[in-house]
Amino acid sequence: MVIARKYVLKSHFQGLPKREDLEIVEEELPPLKDGEFLTETLWLSVDPYMRLMIQSVNPGDTMRGEQVARIIESKNPDHKVGEVVVAHFGWSTHTIVGEVALKHSPPALPKTGPFHPPQQAIYCRGCARHARLALLCGVIKCSLCIGMAPLHLIASAGSRSCANFVQESWLTVNGATAYFGFLKSCSPKPGETLVVTGAAGAVGSAVGQIAKIKGCRVVGFAGSDDKVAYLKSIGFDEAINYKTVTSLSDAVKKACPNGVDMFFDNVGGEFFEVVLSRMNTFGRVAVCGFISQYNLEEAPKGRPVSRLILGKQLKVEGIQGQRWASEWPIAFKEMAEWIQEGKLKYAETVTEGFEKMFDAFLGLFKGENLGKAVVKV
Repeated sequence: MVIARKYVLKSHFQGLPKREDLEIVEEELPPLKDGEFLTETLWLSVDPYMRLMIQSVNPGDTMRGEQVARIIESKNPDHKVGEVVVAHFGWSTHTIVGEVALKHSPPALPKTGPFHPPQQAIYCRGCARHARLALLCGVIKCSLCIGMAPLHLIASAGSRSCANFVQESWLTVNGATAYFGFLKSCSPKPGETLVVTGAAGAVGSAVGQIAKIKGCRVVGFAGSDDKVAYLKSIGFDEAINYKTVTSLSDAVKKACPNGVDMFFDNVGGEFFEVVLSRMNTFGRVAVCGFISQYNLEEAPKGRPVSRLILGKQLKVEGIQGQRWASEWPIAFKEMAEWIQEGKLKYAETVTEGFEKMFDAFLGLFKGENLGKAVVKV
């Protein structure tokens, strides 16, 4: 008998999420049927998009999210006990997966260093609700499979220590969002100035490092002195704690004396208008998120940004990494080379314990995470 634990929604969030909006419930899982397998969660991904998706989750439903899990029982000949999968199973400790159908084998990465070709990627229906899975071989730092390492990146068993692998694995939706969102939307040129908000997060820190590789001057904004120090350690030319400046406008002006050519925004709100006011003519803006407004109970009043966009003839584009899914192998190949050359570094914030999942989630909106946030179950 297996007892699964899961977070279910009791009531939709009003403003900042509250613990009483969720409930941990237990469920006795039935015996497996032929073709099914049972997974046990190892790691849970913690992401801001979960707040945006809450209106599509009904009370009583399991909170949505991605996880790394290990198969602990199987009646499916294609999926053996001990295999590790990555899937959108939600905030749960165990999942029964059925009606598994092989969908495709993604393109292989080059056989260099710890990077090896994929075995297979599959899509799953049934309890997994159209979940996406990827088989992994060997024992790797599994947290890297959510948010950073690609679903089809396979680490050879024992080839690297966990600590080294953290520095070498930054290739999935967050990496693709940073890579394509910056290179495609911002079209950087050497010597240009880029401003990144939310710069110490998973996407923002990658964008800044890619910009440095492309010869740009990079200014990052973050919410603590520790994050500022981290940004400087990975090569940002300027890093500013926006919580300690007396004037955000003056801070941008001082950090960008020649104006701003490119703006990669993860925060929105006041930041958006302030940075736009410092943009140079024909500047490019990539809008990746607006986390400062995710928990607002009322829609914010309109800001006069149309005048700035028109007057400066700015290009403003919303970006989501999935748009370029067919091109991900191109990004992964180049980013893998940068990682191996030490040009691209990675950080993560680990919270331990399934009971702490909500705390880790809430921490995103308090600026407590550095890099990718994950929970070790």
